[in-house]
Amino acid sequence: MFEIFNSLNAEEARDKFEQLGNWIEQSKFFYNLNKWWQNLDQGWNTFKNYFKHRVSSSLSEGINNVIKTIKKKAYGYRNMSYFKLKIMQVCGYLNSRYVPMDF
Repeated sequence: MFEIFNSLNAEEARDKFEQLGNWIEQSKFFYNLNKWWQNLDQGWNTFKNYFKHRVSSSLSEGINNVIKTIKKKAYGYRNMSYFKLKIMQVCGYLNSRYVPMDF
């Protein structure tokens, strides 16, 4: 998969993706990976846009997942500013171990 994402263009990536599909067909993992490969193959037109723009939504998807997890654990915060603070802390924007030193 790293080779596919490191491809210079969509055509080169498609060739590597086809090679991966051939490997899956020849391997003993066929039944486990074939459905995954077919789903990615059906969405190839969307996937190939990555090679044109080199942008993905992984960061925003990860942050959304963190927010959902915090909401589940908290059963609803009453104070919205505290909820924002917890999101920033979990995402790494706040260092909870930072202790200011007096000079």
